[in-house]
Amino acid sequence: MLRSVKHLALTSRIFSREEAQDLVEYALLIALMGFAVTTGARAPAVQLNNALTNIANALASKIT
Repeated sequence: MLRSVKHLALTSRIFSREEAQDLVEYALLIALMGFAVTTGARAPAVQLNNALTNIANALASKIT
């Protein structure tokens, strides 16, 4: 029981500090940026894949 009370007190002190709040904000910002980059990079990746597929098909038709 005493151990859990100490753990709870330590946890509340950690989360009440501004540094911990800043870390959470930075983590959320990084996650949002990662999601935006992943979403934004999808269309160019599809276009690049199509271009490389076309090049590979053109080279394959010249070889055979």
